[in-house]
Amino acid sequence: MNTKQTNPIGSDAIRRIAELEAINDTLREALSSKNAHIAMLEERLLTMSIELASSRAREDEQNLLLRRRSSQVSMHNYLVQERELDQRLSELFTSSNSLKLSVKS
Repeated sequence: MNTKQTNPIGSDAIRRIAELEAINDTLREALSSKNAHIAMLEERLLTMSIELASSRAREDEQNLLLRRRSSQVSMHNYLVQERELDQRLSELFTSSNSLKLSVKS
């Protein structure tokens, strides 16, 4: 009898385990690559979010400055109109007093 018997089932199992390990390594590499890609996309998303927030902040600042200028212009116009009304009232009062004096004379 031949004491060196090869076990075909055992060698098939060893070969299959080696194949599965190779597939597992390939899948792990693919997963690692996808994780790196996801990390890169997350970084880009974060950068874009910061840029958008910064842009909106600048826009808000510009709008605030425009509103302040508009408010200052409105206040200036109000003060000018108030001065004009005061001047007209003063003129009316002066002419009214002149009329009273001329009527009394």
